Amino acid sequence: MQISDKDKEWVESIIITRPFFSFDFQLPIPTESVRRVLYLHTFPEEKSLMCIKRLRQLYPQAQLHVVASAARPFSNGSLDGANLVQFPGERLPDEFHNSPEGKQLKAEKFDLAFYGYDFSLEANPIEIYTKYGNVLENLVNLGYVENAYVIDRRFLVRKFACYAPWTVPVTIQDTEIHIPFTLMSKDEVCTLFDLAGADLGDGAIVNIGQFMGGSTIILAKASKRAGKSKIHSFDPLIFDPVPDYFKKNEVDDWIEFSLEISDRAIHEWSKREDPKIRLLFVDGDHAYQGCKNDIANWSPYLISGGVIAVHDYGTAGAFPDVDRAVYDTIINSGDYEDFKKVDTLFYARKK
Repeated sequence: MQISDKDKEWVESIIITRPFFSFDFQLPIPTESVRRVLYLHTFPEEKSLMCIKRLRQLYPQAQLHVVASAARPFSNGSLDGANLVQFPGERLPDEFHNSPEGKQLKAEKFDLAFYGYDFSLEANPIEIYTKYGNVLENLVNLGYVENAYVIDRRFLVRKFACYAPWTVPVTIQDTEIHIPFTLMSKDEVCTLFDLAGADLGDGAIVNIGQFMGGSTIILAKASKRAGKSKIHSFDPLIFDPVPDYFKKNEVDDWIEFSLEISDRAIHEWSKREDPKIRLLFVDGDHAYQGCKNDIANWSPYLISGGVIAVHDYGTAGAFPDVDRAVYDTIINSGDYEDFKKVDTLFYARKK
């Protein structure tokens, strides 16, 4: 498969990290082009002051704006002449972008934006979103996506867009989708969309593991577009923005969501008058037994010709239990054929 230059850039933006204190060896844009820099104070004060000082060194000619909580003021003179924009309370308000200060920042048109979080870049995305989701959302709403950067606890820098795939609407088969935070690649998204809209036979689509709702929206958008059945999504957690994204994508009427864990949900599913499944997407528990149970419990209801898809398969050792569960319950079962893999999305057709 040939990878386009744009896809290479996307992959590199995810894989390549640069230490903040050697950032001048490979700056994102030429120094002389930077006139305004935005820094969101989300680090402990000492770390933020180190970052502010470094930004001063990197962009001495730029006007620096620092967004910080009024409840945690900086020491006098520590901002070195930067323009301080304050917000009330400890946490950046979810609607900060609609405040007078937020509207002013949106109008400023910053060349670069930075924020820090006290995790490593490899941290669990659920932890990241739980603590910094309001920062991510505000950066999106302020319009600083392509020129924003994340600084982690080790001062490694990565493009913000890696943590906000919803920032740019994805168009698939002339259908625009606003995807919230998801760890699926572009090719995985397109493949899942194609499978949900394909003529696989009669039956429902079941989604095990929703996270921020990205996969559920993709499945629902494709199924609704094709005039097929609604999506049944199971996850014990639901994040606040998820229902809003269902509405934004006009699929809130095409999703039957349950907060039940899959091990319990299967008991109710088995009592349905018509429990047939045409597409089963498994992206829940990544431990061996949990993933194996999801496949083993739900696959008996998969119709002949139906498809089972499992995410995070073949991730170069990141989720070996998923690989093992897929091998034991699908590849080695003799019940499936036509095995395929797109990035880390494995799928097969039931005989």
